Amino acid sequence: MRGPWIAMTCLAASLVAQEAVAERRLALVIEESDYTGNLRDIAAAVSEADAVEAALTRTGFTVTRRRNATRAELETAFATFRQDVTTAGAPETVALVYFTGHGASDRDTGHSYLLGTDADISSTGDLARDGIQIAALRDAFDELGARSVILVFDACRDDGSLAAIAPQTKGMARKDAGAPGMDARGLEIVEAQNDMLIAYSTGVGDTAAEGVFAPVLTDAMTRPYQNIVSVFAWTQRRVARQTEGGQKPWTNNLLYGEDFCLVSCAPEYLLAAGEQAGLNAAQAKAILASFGYTDIPLEKWPEALAESAERLKELEAKYAATVDGEPAIMALRAEARAALDLADFVRADELLAEVERIAFAAGDRLTRIGVETAEQRGDIAYTEGRFVDAAGFYSRAADHVPRSEPLEWARLKFMEGNALYEQGQYDPETGLLQASVTAYREALKE
Repeated sequence: MRGPWIAMTCLAASLVAQEAVAERRLALVIEESDYTGNLRDIAAAVSEADAVEAALTRTGFTVTRRRNATRAELETAFATFRQDVTTAGAPETVALVYFTGHGASDRDTGHSYLLGTDADISSTGDLARDGIQIAALRDAFDELGARSVILVFDACRDDGSLAAIAPQTKGMARKDAGAPGMDARGLEIVEAQNDMLIAYSTGVGDTAAEGVFAPVLTDAMTRPYQNIVSVFAWTQRRVARQTEGGQKPWTNNLLYGEDFCLVSCAPEYLLAAGEQAGLNAAQAKAILASFGYTDIPLEKWPEALAESAERLKELEAKYAATVDGEPAIMALRAEARAALDLADFVRADELLAEVERIAFAAGDRLTRIGVETAEQRGDIAYTEGRFVDAAGFYSRAADHVPRSEPLEWARLKFMEGNALYEQGQYDPETGLLQASVTAYREALKE
């Protein structure tokens, strides 16, 4: 990263100790790389666990590491860690578990399992014998009464032995009812309990590529001004983008306490700047969290926050002026608006992405709605400081504008140029300023 980010990272590091005194932080990192049964080895598990352990250590966690544990050794490791949490004083302790290895599901029972290195799976009936049931693990941690429990499973690997149980399907969630055999790859939904967050490296019933989820997660963990929810929200979005939608992490969050920030929460002066700009606390925190992933210099954050507040107001005005279409689109837009009110920009963007997909798939009949929605997604990205993403959305919106509306096309190209210019101010090495000039020139032709 460049100078401004280095300075901000140093500032963040100095804040970790101040934040960490509010609670004890204990973590268990389990790496299952060398399987002795019929499951393939996972070479990347070593580097994945190394990266997560390093990130947790940097953010104030005392980390216990376990390598290549059998089913019995996994049972012992989890039990010992729970005892450590109890000894530390559970009500004041944040307990985090990261598991990288093989995981699988039994669709007949609905249970998912973490598999020890001695697993030898020939049927789903072997999963309970060779694996730790995730639901039971969740319940055991729930009984601790810890301040927060975070369970992260990077465990949905694409293994031929698990797929061979039903090779014609990929994820259990997609298996047709009544079809012969069983595909054990992927994990089923395990709902979090109160004061708990459960995260999978990919979607329910899907498989995860090696070396994708952990690097993104650890990057998010070590950014300042992120609460734990924004860490996983950003990870979801970034992994999905990197894999072009091929891997979409899943998170179930039931953390109800005060904001828990791994590095540091947003300082009061920035929250005050957000309030002065007309943002509520949730909106300001969400926008500041997104700034943590940009190259915007820290001293520019109050100004950028005010600009984001103005952009958000414009977006709300656009919503009010939008002519809704079909019932399905109206419902999605209403839910997206509610998500924006709660400052859940990730969810709002997901919902609008579905609206955009429906609209453009319908052809000319819903083109206008598709264009409006792509522009709104650009506004959300702009609000969060994701200027390159915003430029892409504005460009896509312009591409779908009918030839009979050249001024509308020019307006969207101008917005594309503005977004590229904003990023170019902070990232001059990438040629974005030149790209913004190109977009402006195209707009002026009309």
